[in-house]
Amino acid sequence: MHISQYGNSIPRSLSFIFLFLFQFETVFPAPTGHVCHPEQRDALLEFKNEFEIGKPSYICGDSFVPKTKSWANNIDCCYWDGIKCDPKSGKVIVVDLFCSGLHGRFHSDSKLFRIQSLRFLDLSYNDFSGQILTSVGNFSQLATLCLSYNNFVGEIPSSLGNLSNLKFLQLSHNNFIGEIPSSLGNLSNLISIDFYHNNFVGEIPSSLGNLSNLNTLYLSDNNFVGEIPSSFENLSYLDILDLSHNHLVGKLPSLTRLSILRFLNVESNIISDKFPSWLTSLTNLRFLILSFNSFHGPIQKIKSLKKLEIIDISHNHFNGTLPEVFANGCNLRTLHVGHNELAGKLPRSLSKCSYLEVLNMEHNGISDTFPFWLESLQSLQVLVLHSNEFHGSLQHHHPKSASSFPELHIIDISYNYFSGILPFDFFVYLRAMYSERNRSELKYIGEERVYYQDDSLVLLNKGVEITYTRILTLLTAVDISGNRLHGEIPKSIDLLKSLIVLNLSSNCFTGDIPSSLANLTMLESLDLSHNKLSSQIPPALGYLTSLSTVRVSHNQLVGPIPQGVQFQTQDSSSFEDNLGLCGRPLDKKCGDVDTEQLQEPESVEEKEEEEKVFSWTAAAIALAPGVILGLTIGHFVTLQNPQRLMKISVRHQYKMKHKNGTLEADSG
Repeated sequence: MHISQYGNSIPRSLSFIFLFLFQFETVFPAPTGHVCHPEQRDALLEFKNEFEIGKPSYICGDSFVPKTKSWANNIDCCYWDGIKCDPKSGKVIVVDLFCSGLHGRFHSDSKLFRIQSLRFLDLSYNDFSGQILTSVGNFSQLATLCLSYNNFVGEIPSSLGNLSNLKFLQLSHNNFIGEIPSSLGNLSNLISIDFYHNNFVGEIPSSLGNLSNLNTLYLSDNNFVGEIPSSFENLSYLDILDLSHNHLVGKLPSLTRLSILRFLNVESNIISDKFPSWLTSLTNLRFLILSFNSFHGPIQKIKSLKKLEIIDISHNHFNGTLPEVFANGCNLRTLHVGHNELAGKLPRSLSKCSYLEVLNMEHNGISDTFPFWLESLQSLQVLVLHSNEFHGSLQHHHPKSASSFPELHIIDISYNYFSGILPFDFFVYLRAMYSERNRSELKYIGEERVYYQDDSLVLLNKGVEITYTRILTLLTAVDISGNRLHGEIPKSIDLLKSLIVLNLSSNCFTGDIPSSLANLTMLESLDLSHNKLSSQIPPALGYLTSLSTVRVSHNQLVGPIPQGVQFQTQDSSSFEDNLGLCGRPLDKKCGDVDTEQLQEPESVEEKEEEEKVFSWTAAAIALAPGVILGLTIGHFVTLQNPQRLMKISVRHQYKMKHKNGTLEADSG
């Protein structure tokens, strides 16, 4: 996970980070009457000719400006796009070629190195290649060096340690190799280091702990080994520490002196430690990500951390019970403790977390009844209890009608021990799935957050487990498979008009398949396999054009398989072990299939009308009078696993804010 923004264009939204430390006046002075120095103008023109203007990075979007096109010999270079000069000396101090569509290789004799008066150099989001040359160390006045999102290779020259005025060093998303030079620890003015997504190796130099002004440190997505330096405790101004996706081992060193730290991410390493009890001293911490490591033991109480918004400690070896820590205040939006060894009951204090959007407890040993007491959480969108020891009835004895789970659109309670009849009103309370959602714009859960936007989900969809690296608000799913439920499938299921994934498999459901399922026109995946369903498959299901996966195997179904395209393209295994089924794609032929299929719709329509009355009666019982439900039917474009788009770091947002000459403080 990397602090990020997503999209096809670079946002001009501005970050609060470091703004109070940087002087805009010295970096972006207004043009004056001074004419730029001829030798610097000539050097820039020669530098321009070293590269071609080509197709910009797709991530630039509207930010793409071919700045070097304005560079001409008959215009004062201080007025060229991307160039700024010192108002007194006329020397070039800014070269900003961010998103300029430049392609080509840096050479050792590049004319850019002649301009040693530079204070700001931004070549990010282009297609530069080659190495950072030792000559960079000659930019003695340089305060900002940004080379992110290019194709630079090779090692970082130790001469970077000579840039004593350097405050911002951004080298993310390149192909740099080798170790970080320990000489970087001499740059006492450094505020931000971003080495995200490269191929750096070796240990993280302990000398970085000397950078007493450092505010953000991104070393994620590399190949660092060894332990996290204990010297990091000296970074008392550190706000963001991201060491995720490396090969770091050992314990997590105490960071008690990092009193302003808000973001701590060590995801996907090999850290083996107990739950860090010293976290209670980090009273400003908002984002805690320890997932995919080897943390173990019980989870300590962190009751003093009332500002926490994200806790992701999944995929470790934590055991014991979840402590009751939320009774006195809770700002949580995501709690992910899946894939551990937790037991006991869910902490009832979670009901105080009114901002909670995602609760994921999958693959633990939690033994409890269904948490109806979470129904009042107005923001809860995703509830995952998959593979635990939840048990008992799903009958809600004290429903709160319209206020129950108002935003819940993904519920996965599969592979537990829920038993009894699936109540008639179970689907009635899932009001967020009643009407078709607005498909005109794609939104993700948590996309408004400045930091963590990586709420993920593993869902059995279309017969396979799909990992959604981000969760679309359009995605709707109900998975109750692998329990001990029996009786008929409630006909109130047809209220969920926006439902995309429905999995009721591996239970003991009996009776007919509700023909009202044909009203779920957005349904893409339907799994009713491994039950005791009987009678025919409703022919009307063959007209669901969005339905791409149907599984009804291992039941007691009879009669012809609907002849719609969606059914005929299924594998025969989707219908196996139903001795009375016939027709394609099975080898068993029916009698006069065409006649049967043509005769069926009239009776089905009559049956559907009865079921609609039944469903609307359910809604009327459960919802307060006067509630109007807009149920619209439409075709849903097949939802694919969302592609993880390129990320743009908050640090670069800061730089763009910096260039716009505005100031915005953190609202949090």
